[in-house]
Amino acid sequence: MIIEKAFYSTCFEVIGTSIYEKTNEEHLRGLMLQKIYEQFQLNYWDTSRILPQCKYELKNANKWCDIKVKFPGIIEFPYSPYGIFKTNWIEIKYLKRWNQKQIINDLIRLCLLPRESRGKIKENGRYFMLVKNSYIPKKQNDGLRKIFNSGEHESIQIQYTNFTLTLDKVCTYEFTPFYKPKTSNCFFSGYLIKILGFTFTSGGKTLTVTAEPDTVFKDDETQEEFANKIDTFIQK
Repeated sequence: MIIEKAFYSTCFEVIGTSIYEKTNEEHLRGLMLQKIYEQFQLNYWDTSRILPQCKYELKNANKWCDIKVKFPGIIEFPYSPYGIFKTNWIEIKYLKRWNQKQIINDLIRLCLLPRESRGKIKENGRYFMLVKNSYIPKKQNDGLRKIFNSGEHESIQIQYTNFTLTLDKVCTYEFTPFYKPKTSNCFFSGYLIKILGFTFTSGGKTLTVTAEPDTVFKDDETQEEFANKIDTFIQK
């Protein structure tokens, strides 16, 4: 659980800084890199496998991820049933106010751009880390906000005119104060969303990726096609 530990350590580190004045995505990315780096050193692992601002693998997408982490081969098989994968992609977002479009854009990149091999065990871990300088209100009818509650969630649907993204299974780690502060800028909340399964549908084609050995494509070129068209899915 290297990435999960790094998330909580990063949040603890942010407590010692002014979330309103100093924290931004660059700051969070640096802290997260440091915490992952420290854990690799403790395990005597090769730290060159931790890559900041790394390009996604699908060549025509031309998109960059905040952090890419590759674990050594020694942990791949025994830990994969627990949701620990060989290659891990982490998108990091810092928001002063709720911005659904920015969140959805990061989720789309995480789902569509890490290359998956058809018929093999899923190789990619997908993480979305959000730090906000206040709470995220949880509305009953807002499916997207539901994933910002600690625990497992299923069938969270995000629908637009030209695509539907269903988060079939996600696991959420939450870092918040025990009580609601009177002033929104006095505290912050942190969330780590681990995407374990999703279904993306557009133009009659479907890409389904799960944590199980089955990675299902309606046809072999589906992921490449979606990656090439990703700018049409991104919310402006």
